[in-house]
Amino acid sequence: MGVLGGGNIARGEYAGPAPSFTITLMADNPMVTSMGAMLGNTRLMSAMGSIIRVNRESFLDQDGALSGLIGNRILVEAEDGDVDTTVEHLERMDFRELMMFGM
Repeated sequence: MGVLGGGNIARGEYAGPAPSFTITLMADNPMVTSMGAMLGNTRLMSAMGSIIRVNRESFLDQDGALSGLIGNRILVEAEDGDVDTTVEHLERMDFRELMMFGM
């Protein structure tokens, strides 16, 4: 994380009967802060790709790679899989609880 300016990162790779995919969570680092201006503005997001709503949160869909900013400090990225399968797994995440991480 030193290269990214500190903070916390978690990455999970999922494989099973459905197509595999990866979910990465990054919290409290300068990269997340810099992306906040983009992912916190739906007008900017829609100019870069389509917007998918997952549990009241907006995710940018760029050719199947999903990115969303939770609580203005946690970046959630999902990639390398089928969008429908990935969204199904993201829907199982408790974003409200995730916002409380580290507080």
